[in-house]
Amino acid sequence: MKKVIENINSQADCKLYQRCFLTQNTYTLAEGGILVNEKRAFSSKKYMVPFENIAAERTEISYSSAIWFWAMLILWSLSILTLVLLFLGKDVDSLAYAFWGFLAVIATIIYLYSRTSHVILVAGQPGLILHKNVPSKEEMEAFIETVNIAKKNYLTQHYLIGTSDASKADAIHKLSWLKEHGIITQSDFDILKRDIVDSAKGESNPRISFN
Repeated sequence: MKKVIENINSQADCKLYQRCFLTQNTYTLAEGGILVNEKRAFSSKKYMVPFENIAAERTEISYSSAIWFWAMLILWSLSILTLVLLFLGKDVDSLAYAFWGFLAVIATIIYLYSRTSHVILVAGQPGLILHKNVPSKEEMEAFIETVNIAKKNYLTQHYLIGTSDASKADAIHKLSWLKEHGIITQSDFDILKRDIVDSAKGESNPRISFN
């Protein structure tokens, strides 16, 4: 975790590598967002996830391959059907049951192995989707923490800092937009709103930081 957090000052070095089943993803902290490099068995693509698309609150989901689910279901059905026919004395080769049963077991193992859990941080498309606890829980959590710090500082600079001609109401309106879109939390909103109000009393151009 320490290594990832230390990389906050060197965005080019702040990366998360995730390898799962037939995919290999690299997430790089960049100016304005996260650069994602996805590599699959027969394809690859790169795209940028803007900080505005990364939600403040996470959602966790698990899913498996639909193809292997149906393959497993069909093979087990054939295996059970063969067993029933054998039980009823039908002219069915006994090896057929072993064959379909073997394939069903293989499909079940692949289906269970392909099951993955994801951490979803999506406020817009494309959003940030990570494999849960890959390569480890500590590294994934450290990367998310680093991204959240960089995101909040970036949003502060682009939405609040440098608006000397903007009124206090304009700054709070921008904060409301960030909160409504799930980009900052209610707690972030309350802290920043209080800072804007306090700064506006003594400074015409408040500088707000999440650090």
